[in-house]
Amino acid sequence: MINSVYKIGLYSKDEFDFTLFGNLCREISNLNITFRLLLPGKIISIDEKYSEIPIYIISYKLFTDPEFEATLKEIGKSNAPVLCLLDNSSLEQTQSALKYPCDFWLYRDIINSPVLESTLIRAEQNYRLKEQAFYLRKKFHESEKRFIGVFRSKSEAVIVLSPQNMIRFINPASIQQFDIKTGLIGQPFPYSLKAGHITEIDLQPLSGKKQTVEVVVNELICEDELCLTVTLNDTSEQRRVEDEMITFRHVIQLSPLPILITNSKGSILYINEQFEKSTGYTLKDLIGKSPNILKSGKHDDAFYQDLWSTIKSGKTWRGQICNKSIDGKLYWEKQLISPVNDRTGQISFYVSIRIDDLEKRKKEKEQQEAKTLQSVQELAGGIAHEFSQPLQVLSISMALMEKDVGDSEYFLKANKMIKRIILLVDNLKSITALRQQDYLSTKILDIKASSEKTMKDSKKTRILVIDDEPEVLDSLLDLLSLSGYNCDGVSNGPDALDYLGKNPYRLIISDIDMPGMGGTELLKKIKQTDYDGYFVFMTGYELDDDLAEDVKMADAFLTKPFELQDLKDLVDKIFKEKQITS
Repeated sequence: MINSVYKIGLYSKDEFDFTLFGNLCREISNLNITFRLLLPGKIISIDEKYSEIPIYIISYKLFTDPEFEATLKEIGKSNAPVLCLLDNSSLEQTQSALKYPCDFWLYRDIINSPVLESTLIRAEQNYRLKEQAFYLRKKFHESEKRFIGVFRSKSEAVIVLSPQNMIRFINPASIQQFDIKTGLIGQPFPYSLKAGHITEIDLQPLSGKKQTVEVVVNELICEDELCLTVTLNDTSEQRRVEDEMITFRHVIQLSPLPILITNSKGSILYINEQFEKSTGYTLKDLIGKSPNILKSGKHDDAFYQDLWSTIKSGKTWRGQICNKSIDGKLYWEKQLISPVNDRTGQISFYVSIRIDDLEKRKKEKEQQEAKTLQSVQELAGGIAHEFSQPLQVLSISMALMEKDVGDSEYFLKANKMIKRIILLVDNLKSITALRQQDYLSTKILDIKASSEKTMKDSKKTRILVIDDEPEVLDSLLDLLSLSGYNCDGVSNGPDALDYLGKNPYRLIISDIDMPGMGGTELLKKIKQTDYDGYFVFMTGYELDDDLAEDVKMADAFLTKPFELQDLKDLVDKIFKEKQITS
């Protein structure tokens, strides 16, 4: 328990009074007293948490001093006790003191420490009674205002209960919102509640309908009695939202796609289980941090500035991004980052979802290509093996026949064809010993080294096709080749740039969405070179607004799925109308 601190302020023009009361305060050891002389215009400041009691001792002569009038008014605004200091009990001094309502009178000629101690204790009691009365008056006015507000409220449903838990009042909002009948006034309230309670009750005993609501209980002084107000809140919508949130959280947590959520300032709030598995980070590692922790160093500042400016403007960003896992490994992914607005339309969160794992997709593609190459190798080996035995017999038979018909025209032709077949079988055998890249590189070099004239002539109809889907790429190459066009195919932007540096092309047909380098980025890089041919885009995705302007740089645009005949017709039309020449 904190003991009271008596803060005594003396107003007097007599130095003797300061010495007198200073000594008396030091003599009183039972009370905690601070004492000082106050000048006119100064009042005592207190700290309520330390239970400080302000007490003024004022010389009766100052009650009639005009200069002290303003100070007396300030003291009168507080509940601080005022002790009037008199020289003696003369009628003149008493009448002077009566001009100001003092709480106690002190006489210099009889004052001592016991008298002062007793007076201070009674002054504290008087002060606390005034403070309590002031508090009760304040509570009463607050309750009165609240009762009027409750009575008039059309939105806040409130029931007033008497100290005996009887229903004293039901406001109109309770009747309109919850169908509670006014006939219940005077009846017991079906639940026992206390001030400060926030709980849930079933309204069926009051309205006849089964409905759970939240109630908030407060105190209210009504007709000089301490009553309770029970405020009813329909929480059904809140419950529905909470149930939805629990469901959504469960779905997000179990989603096979890595998901990250930040607040409007970009601080990480949540990652799901799949995000933890794919990056190695836990929520404890990332919570409160910036997504910059995932930066790979593969993108420049302009890339991230564009990303943030897009989502801060309320738009969704889609694109390919390279991030870094907790072990330092870099990985590419196709990502969607979207802002989430609150009810006022302000951005509250950003949600990042991986919509395509490009690294996984690349590995699957490589595995498929390796499997395909293995099948080709096995097929080539099988064919070579099956041809070896009959070719051996034919070779021997031709050797035996040579002395009889060696100069025959038909023998010479047959022998020449057999040697040619043997050479083809040897080539088939060589395929089984080469990796796919080695084989393709050899063939490309063979084509490139064929002759300058052939290369110059082929420039008229030479086409480069770029698509990261192997099946699509093969189909396009087959169609264009059968249509008489000289075609090359690659599966990504970097390889396309490499081909353009080594071969002349008059037409490029490119997918837009590819790992590593998208089609629009590829076109921008090609525009920076001396390439003077034509460019056609194709894609199976709906175009973002940000990509629409870049796509317009191309000569034509195809939307997947399209008929292969449409592509052939478009290429024929371009070559004819443009009158392509070498």
